[in-house]
Amino acid sequence: MIRGRKSQAIPGFFKSEALALCLIEKMSQNYIQIIGIVAGILTSVSMLPQLLKSFKEKKAENISLVMILILLCGIGTWIWYGFLKSDMPIILTNCFSFLMNSILLFFRFRYGDKKESKGTF
Repeated sequence: MIRGRKSQAIPGFFKSEALALCLIEKMSQNYIQIIGIVAGILTSVSMLPQLLKSFKEKKAENISLVMILILLCGIGTWIWYGFLKSDMPIILTNCFSFLMNSILLFFRFRYGDKKESKGTF
């Protein structure tokens, strides 16, 4: 209600201002969503060079097994969090990341050091 006036229809310029604010808020939400998607894609793709190198050279003995296992646990937790929030960008990008790191773990066992040195992870 506008000061000093009884309830009446909102003037046109207030309607357009409210619409503009609504659109700005919606664009802001989309902008935030895009930043999240880009961050997720970049994070997910980050292991791709190591994955390709391991596959190409057929060597993966220097990849830390503990690091991959901890990373997979963390990514799995992010996927769970994404489902709890019903946030598809979190779910999809972390599923892709989980897949990339699972393949890297497979390469670690397939192309890793056959004699398993003591004290290395």
